[in-house]
Amino acid sequence: MFNKNVTKKGEDENIITAESGANPRDCQIDTSKNRGMDMACCRRMLFECGFTNICRGDESKIPLDYEYLVKTRSLD
Repeated sequence: MFNKNVTKKGEDENIITAESGANPRDCQIDTSKNRGMDMACCRRMLFECGFTNICRGDESKIPLDYEYLVKTRSLD
């Protein structure tokens, strides 16, 4: 799921969330096998799109680089 938000500082911020399972907007019971993305896929997609950090809820950042993808097994 992709959302565009505005931060407390008034800056645009894009958010990607991994989700699977039942969705009230969908008539299919479980979309995890054909439509959902897990955390590894979200990390890899952000990296491939040129993002350099993942922002946590507390606004701290995790460097999004090749080493992090290997460490989190996001390339498997």
